[in-house]
Amino acid sequence: MFSVIRPPTFPKSLSTSTKDYRASDVVEELQDIFFAKCYLCERQGFPDVNIEHRDPHLGDSTKKFDWHNLFYACVRCNSIKGDTHINILDCCQSIDGQSKT
Repeated sequence: MFSVIRPPTFPKSLSTSTKDYRASDVVEELQDIFFAKCYLCERQGFPDVNIEHRDPHLGDSTKKFDWHNLFYACVRCNSIKGDTHINILDCCQSIDGQSKT
């Protein structure tokens, strides 16, 4: 697993009244901090990027647009994970469970 240090400031598209976690600024920032790798399989350079919610939002807008819940993923891993797999290791946390941000 690779380690990700997420900046404390989040992309503008997450703070506007028309929040969009798929906006280009969000995708580009996640691509940069995740080294263009899927956080699950670590594949790099895949054509179809998904912005994954590590903790399924299930309609909860707080989780849906939470900067710390958005992860860079490939389509394959995102479709396998779906909203049924929980407690997945967080590559944005240190070993002691503290956020690296």
